[in-house]
Amino acid sequence: MSEGMWKIDPLPDDQKHPLQIIQEQCDSLKDSTEGYIIARTSLYDGETENRPSVPFSSIFDHKNISINSSILFADAGFNVQSKLGEVERRAFVFEFFITSKKTPKYKYRAFFLGTSLHGYPVTFTLEDDIRDELNMQSETITCVSEEDFQEILRKILGSKRIRSIVTGLLSYNNV
Repeated sequence: MSEGMWKIDPLPDDQKHPLQIIQEQCDSLKDSTEGYIIARTSLYDGETENRPSVPFSSIFDHKNISINSSILFADAGFNVQSKLGEVERRAFVFEFFITSKKTPKYKYRAFFLGTSLHGYPVTFTLEDDIRDELNMQSETITCVSEEDFQEILRKILGSKRIRSIVTGLLSYNNV
């Protein structure tokens, strides 16, 4: 057998991958709620960016066809907010959601997280209520460092919207 030719650089001890940081927070929530409330990240394969709708009439030659363009659409578009809340393409896109033991079919999707194998930069795509509460101008936020990432994550997880979801789930689980 020939000698190994791989040149593998170890990860710096002082830098954590964003998914490791999020997993620590998921574990913390589970511990502090005695396992009733569960936060998770999961690979996501759906659309994560808004795109406008395309009028159906725009795909026809208007000289030969008469249609009411105000009611026909070939593409209804896509609004990322329809995938966030109750219920940037990067190398990997994850969804972050909160659920509970007693509500396995319910999940509150708070954000999408776009990352690469190297971790940073990281892109958050926030659910509207959280974005509005945090006074963010855009639903997409890019963090170029671990410090930026932790600051934004702290604001998201400490938001009134997230606290309301966790409190509601705790209340439901205590019934």
